[in-house]
Amino acid sequence: MSAIMRDRLADRTSALEHAKDQLIARAAADPSAVAAWPGGAVEGLAAFLRRYYRHVAPEDLVGRRVEQILAAAMAHRDLAVSRPQGTASVRVRTPEGEGHSVVEVVCDDMPFLVDSVTAELSRHGRAIHLVIHPQLVVRRDVTGRLLDICDASTAADAGPDCADAVVESWMHVDIDRETDSDERTALVADLERVLRDVREAVEDWPKMQSIALRLADEITDAPPAGLPAQEVTEACDLLRWLADAHFTFLGYRENALAAGE
Repeated sequence: MSAIMRDRLADRTSALEHAKDQLIARAAADPSAVAAWPGGAVEGLAAFLRRYYRHVAPEDLVGRRVEQILAAAMAHRDLAVSRPQGTASVRVRTPEGEGHSVVEVVCDDMPFLVDSVTAELSRHGRAIHLVIHPQLVVRRDVTGRLLDICDASTAADAGPDCADAVVESWMHVDIDRETDSDERTALVADLERVLRDVREAVEDWPKMQSIALRLADEITDAPPAGLPAQEVTEACDLLRWLADAHFTFLGYRENALAAGE
């Protein structure tokens, strides 16, 4: 690529980023949105919108109306108002006047969330048009009521006012328009099931890693009779390699072999 082409591309990228920033700023200054924001603080609403759309490509936002930008983010926040610990809030809705339906998720931040949700949507035959996936630092009370959305990237960076904060994944996925309420209900149920599976796998993963390492040590200390030393070494090396974040553990099974089998 020539220097001229690189400069033009850089200028276009900069212009798109500026347009995105301006769009978010106009949304944050909307009087009705400011009035609806807790405390009526423009700064708080602006910080939320910047973090909500932080990882969205400018070309996916520029050209949208301010009302659309606000409606998507504020509707997602409404879903997040109450979420008991350890649960996932899931909703599928079809905004009036829009050409698509929206899947919204609020849950604890974990690995595999986006892949799992989009895979389930694909299994349902839903075309995916846009994914918005902010990780937000939030504070909740013991009942799960949302107290604050902190302007921070991590809980550690949130400061003393957010000492009890946790990181949540908020997912907004635009899919083909679905007007059948029964279909939306079925989709919500399947997404909730998938998210429960993800939570269980993530919570059990460290235990299964520990078991793999324990087995490697046991085999090293007491090799099975009759097996060549090289096979024993390779088996132990494989177990340790798998446990070193090279494999996604979803489950394991123990088999008890009787003598002579």
